[in-house]
Amino acid sequence: MTVSIRQTVSAALLAAAALGSVAAHAEGLYVGGSVASPDWRSPVNGLAGNDHNAAVNLYGGYSLSPNLALELGTMTLGHQNGDLGQVKGHGGYLDVVGTLPIGASNFSLLGRMGYDRASIMTDAGSDNGGGLNFGAGLQYDLSRNVALRAEVTRYRFNTFGTTAVNDQYSLGVKYGF
Repeated sequence: MTVSIRQTVSAALLAAAALGSVAAHAEGLYVGGSVASPDWRSPVNGLAGNDHNAAVNLYGGYSLSPNLALELGTMTLGHQNGDLGQVKGHGGYLDVVGTLPIGASNFSLLGRMGYDRASIMTDAGSDNGGGLNFGAGLQYDLSRNVALRAEVTRYRFNTFGTTAVNDQYSLGVKYGF
């Protein structure tokens, strides 16, 4: 039986939603979303292009401490149009996210590292693959429960016999329970 990345991500998000409904008042749970500008940094299945377009990321997390959290999310990877065709994709990730407050302000530096898995589609075929991702950014706490995030994240996928790289520059909102 073959399980697609969409089925895997859907099951993980359903499990996270169920956990969130049971433990909605547990300290440390949060959800968020962002819009991103993806940038394919390498050819994918022989196709290269330079289109920049919109992508969407949705995530849920649990703060293990004030400065360390686990985050499970889903992302779209945008698409690029090249001379030989189109590349697009979507997937999911599990990251460890750390924050470091900057002085007495509401700003924090943010860093992430984890594992991603995606389904990549091209005009010449499709493949699933995973790899390590990492990112950095800045978080601004508007209140105890609401924060704004600006991040850059590099996703790497081992697909089509090579490593495809997708950078995302994102702006988003995080809501803690």
